[in-house]
Amino acid sequence: MGFLNSKIWREFQCRVGREIFELSDKVYVVKMDLPFDKNYLYSASPHATEYLNEIKKIGHAQSAMFFKCEPLIEWTENNRQQITFERSGFRKAIKAIQPQRTIILNLNFSQDDLLKQMHQKTRYNIHLSEKKFLVLEKSYNLNVFWDLLQKTSERTEFSTYPKEYYKKLLELKNVDLYFVKRYDDFVAGAIVISYNNRMTYLHGASNYNLRKYMGPYFLHWELIKMAKSKDMEEYDFWGIDEKKWPGVTRFKRGFGGREINYVGSWDLIFKPIWYWLYKMKNKI
Repeated sequence: MGFLNSKIWREFQCRVGREIFELSDKVYVVKMDLPFDKNYLYSASPHATEYLNEIKKIGHAQSAMFFKCEPLIEWTENNRQQITFERSGFRKAIKAIQPQRTIILNLNFSQDDLLKQMHQKTRYNIHLSEKKFLVLEKSYNLNVFWDLLQKTSERTEFSTYPKEYYKKLLELKNVDLYFVKRYDDFVAGAIVISYNNRMTYLHGASNYNLRKYMGPYFLHWELIKMAKSKDMEEYDFWGIDEKKWPGVTRFKRGFGGREINYVGSWDLIFKPIWYWLYKMKNKI
C-alpha cells in the first residue's frame, strides 16, 4: 500500500481541511472542494471500486459532481483494472491529481552499481557536485524552502500549494525537509516521505543562481544513499511527463531506475452538465 492510502495521509487530508469518509482500512474517500460551492470525491485506492454503492451514496449526500479514482498500480497488458473501470461506468479523466508516470529506483544494489546504472552525464555531475563543498542537512525551516519554491515556480511555471499546506505536511510523521547547503547558501531543498520501505520525493526546489554547483544532483544522490542506510528498498522520483515537464523528466531519467505507467485517472460522473462545464474549464 502506498502512502496515499496510509493513515498518515488520511490525517493530512483532515489537517488541510478536507472531509474524509472511511470505508475500510484500505479505502477512504476525500471530498475535494471546487469553486461555486461545488465538489467531487477522490480516492487513490485500488480497492475503491469494491465500494461503489457506498461511494455513490456519499456522492448523492454531498451533491458531488463526480468521483475520481487514481489507483497507483502499474498498468500492464494483463491488468484488468481498466476493464473494471469501463464496466462500472467510469470514463478516462482529462485531468489527473497525482503523477501517472514515475521512476522508481531499486535500492537493493551497491552504491557503485547504482552509479553504473545512471546516465554518464548524471554520474559526472554527481561527482562534480561532491567537489563543491556541499552538505545535506535536515531542517524545519519552511520559510527558506518556501522562498526557493516560489522562485522555482516563477522560473518553471510549476504550480505550488499555499504555504500552510507545506507547513501541515511537515508536521506529519515520516515527512522530512532537507536542504543542500554551500556554507551559508541554500542551493536546493526537498520534502520527502518514507513509508513502507520506500522514500518518495514529493516536492523540490533549487536556487537557479547557484546552479553551477549541481545541487539537485547532490540532493538526490545523498537522499538515495540515506534511504539505503535506513534499509529502504526503493526511491520514488514521483512523477515524469515529457510534455509537461521535459527538463525535469530528462533530469530524473538520468538516475536510471524503472519507469512505471499507472492505470490512469478515471471519473465516475454524477452530474453530467456540471462535469461538462468542469471539463471545459480544464481544457481552456
